[in-house]
Amino acid sequence: MVVIEGMKRTLEKHGPRLLVELHPYLVGASRIVEYLRSLENLGYSVEWLFEQERDLPLRWRFLKVERPTMDELMNDPRICEDPRALTALFSKHLGEHHPVYERASE
Repeated sequence: MVVIEGMKRTLEKHGPRLLVELHPYLVGASRIVEYLRSLENLGYSVEWLFEQERDLPLRWRFLKVERPTMDELMNDPRICEDPRALTALFSKHLGEHHPVYERASE
């Protein structure tokens, strides 16, 4: 939460993608939900998500990328009950007339 507050202007203005590891077991479910709600309020949504079991032998080959909504993620039982971390990519649609898109098309 401290990081999000510190970079709030950058997130609002430029909308960079955020690759984040969510550790509800270490941080606590309420803090994770608060973090997700802050991102949602800034216009972010989940681009993709997967469970971090890539270190288990062969299991990583069968992981499926998920595409939940922010509401689905905030209500996901893994946020409250599962000790495994989740990796998520969050993105923000900035609109076609945003300066970042205009520079990219030049």
